[in-house]
Amino acid sequence: MDAHDNDREGDHSIEKSSSRPDGHSAKAGNDNPGSVSFAGLRVWTSLIPEFTIRASLGRAEKTALMVIALAFLALAVWGTSWLEKKNQIARGSVAFKLPVTGKYANIADCTSYWKTVGNITGVKMGADVVPATTITLDDGSSSGALRIYFRDTDMNTVGDPVTVSFQRGLFSNGKNSIEISASDGFHNRVDFDTYQLGTEGAWHLEVLEANTDMAPRANFSMLFSTRMSPNLR
Repeated sequence: MDAHDNDREGDHSIEKSSSRPDGHSAKAGNDNPGSVSFAGLRVWTSLIPEFTIRASLGRAEKTALMVIALAFLALAVWGTSWLEKKNQIARGSVAFKLPVTGKYANIADCTSYWKTVGNITGVKMGADVVPATTITLDDGSSSGALRIYFRDTDMNTVGDPVTVSFQRGLFSNGKNSIEISASDGFHNRVDFDTYQLGTEGAWHLEVLEANTDMAPRANFSMLFSTRMSPNLR
């Protein structure tokens, strides 16, 4: 065998020694990305049992979580109820059903709202926004008088009570409908804005009736009482 054949045999032996059992040649640095990903997968797989153990809860832990969940639920229910009471004025709902039938007056419609003072006469100096109402009689009304009270959150009378008379279902303006404004109200617009947001209690409107506008207070009987709407006109 000559030197040339020896060199070829030596090259062949080196090539065999670098072969892997799976038939692929190994490369320097082991830069096969598949081997790296498989190794990472094995690491994460080994951690799964540990996470599972830590995630499992005993009876005491589950009971504690249920107690916390029930506490949050009770707090949510209480908060909803509290907001409902605080925002009752925002609904502008009434505590009576129309029409309202009295001895002298039959109320076909009644709306409440607020008005900026502007050119309204007879309003206390400094008042900026006052409560108002529009009352409509139906055809079944006879003759008599209505007395209107505007009350604040403490049910104190705001301004003077207003008394209007009617004859055969018509007010002094010749119509079956009349607008009545209070002589006092909010003096600060910020206070009124707060009222509209529902963070304060509702104001109220009371309507009473009697056979004449000259009747004493004791002769006026309650027709209805309702919460004031927060609407500003």
